[in-house]
Amino acid sequence: MGIPIVTPALARLVAAARRVGAAAKPSGAGGGDCGIALATSEAQADAVAAAWRAEGIVPLPVAIAAEGVCHEVHDELAREVSLG
Repeated sequence: MGIPIVTPALARLVAAARRVGAAAKPSGAGGGDCGIALATSEAQADAVAAAWRAEGIVPLPVAIAAEGVCHEVHDELAREVSLG
């Protein structure tokens, strides 16, 4: 495993989130300039988004789905297909 790369943009992302009290870290592989922040309230999440925008970082809103993951099988997709 190589040395983790933290680009200047990722360093700004983490620092900006931490300044408003959120936990933040780089995410992904290869220095792709992706990061994540965890906020304890909607107000703190809004503050993170504002701090990122001020740093030129585009926040992508995500949410945890209340219903979680489910597996659905549709009849038209469940049929076997012969390849031979």
